[in-house]
Amino acid sequence: MLYKCTDSDKPALYDYIGNNIKHCIYPYLDLHKYSLSEPFMDAWFTKPTDNTIDALIFRYHNGLHIYSINQTVNVNDIIPMIHQYNITFVGSTPSIIHHLSPHLTNFIPEYGQVMKYARDNIAPTDDVSMANEDDIEEIARLILRSPEIGTLYSFDDLHKQLIERYRTKYSRSYIIRSNGAIVSHACTGAECGKVATVAYVVTDSNYRHHGYASAVVAKLCHALTCEDKEVFLVCYDKNTMQLYEKLGFTSCCQYGKQI
Repeated sequence: MLYKCTDSDKPALYDYIGNNIKHCIYPYLDLHKYSLSEPFMDAWFTKPTDNTIDALIFRYHNGLHIYSINQTVNVNDIIPMIHQYNITFVGSTPSIIHHLSPHLTNFIPEYGQVMKYARDNIAPTDDVSMANEDDIEEIARLILRSPEIGTLYSFDDLHKQLIERYRTKYSRSYIIRSNGAIVSHACTGAECGKVATVAYVVTDSNYRHHGYASAVVAKLCHALTCEDKEVFLVCYDKNTMQLYEKLGFTSCCQYGKQI
């Protein structure tokens, strides 16, 4: 049985997530930041006949996140949501992504790691600066040039989300400029309380292999840890994982997505 949640259900949602934040970082942060009455957010419980919670399904804009302690989800609950909300991203544990794959023929599964920042391995440098609202349009265009991310958003959708997160202090960005143009970027995909995620780490293709990505991520993580935040990210590329390990991240669990 699918049950749509309201804000009055948030204590039950937090209780179900418990200490397993690493398995559902974005739902955890979004639930703390926003009301479930927002048009870009929804949450559902799935409950079997004994009325216990079997899974949590969470929508934020065009992304769907699924968390189940028992690693179970009903495909018939998921497919209508994907069509209704024009979902372009589904994130969950590898076993659930594998279970969904035969039914999501227009999606491609990928598997990676949730990584947690453990220590400062690289000192922050002075050529990295914090972005302001006037930079967000240029940041959005840089992100959309990335083949790994650019297919997931239109410019209008991404720009709107970045502006919203910046104005509500739900995200901050660090950048490097060359000849006046932003050529490298990293930001918090979400941050609330003592938890934050690193996201949208992008360097212009003409400026790669100069250490820029390492520099912006190091600066961002240093700022977050100075505020005593736990810092997470999700990575799907083995070479990039090695970069993050050099920066001080360690793998803490597996994760998967359909895009």
